[in-house]
Amino acid sequence: MSTFVYLHGFMSAGKSKKAEDFRKFLGESHPDCRFLAPDIPDDPVRAYRFVTDLLDGIGDDLTGLIGSSLGGFWARVSSERLSVPAVLINPVVNPAPLLVNFLGRHKNPYTGNEFVIGKDHAAFLSSLAGSSEEAPRPELFLLILGTGDEVLDYTMSESFFCKSEKIIVPGGSHRLPEFSHLTERAFAFLEGKSRSLAA
Repeated sequence: MSTFVYLHGFMSAGKSKKAEDFRKFLGESHPDCRFLAPDIPDDPVRAYRFVTDLLDGIGDDLTGLIGSSLGGFWARVSSERLSVPAVLINPVVNPAPLLVNFLGRHKNPYTGNEFVIGKDHAAFLSSLAGSSEEAPRPELFLLILGTGDEVLDYTMSESFFCKSEKIIVPGGSHRLPEFSHLTERAFAFLEGKSRSLAA
């Protein structure tokens, strides 16, 4: 069974609007497909292990990933590891420098989970990000970037994924509500790329 997985961002949850938009699209157009949008642990080390175990458990049924913000980073790392396509929505390129602004104790407003971010988490994320200035497997990705992103500088993703396919949304915010109109495009990319990789 074709399986698509949505990976949400930092201090968010699986029932985000973008996840529900894609779930609705699949339900109406491709009801034979499976869609997963789990709540990912807030702790970065636990998050990576959770995502890794989840995707490895799906195996050959994994058709593609959709990742937003920090979830875009998890999707990129997982995509490169497993050679599966991914749609990245306003993704974080390297979360380590950003995490410095979140050191300390936090509470996820959507799940109620409490967690602590430490300097060791930044080092862990930096090791996952690697030192490359460009995505080593650009063909795996479709980028959807909002030029009005108030959280991340979209040009960083545009530069890192310079050889990847992109959809630029003029004025689009970090939440990118315009994704509701791009679900079919995202599906077509993931399904088509998955088929070509399997050929």
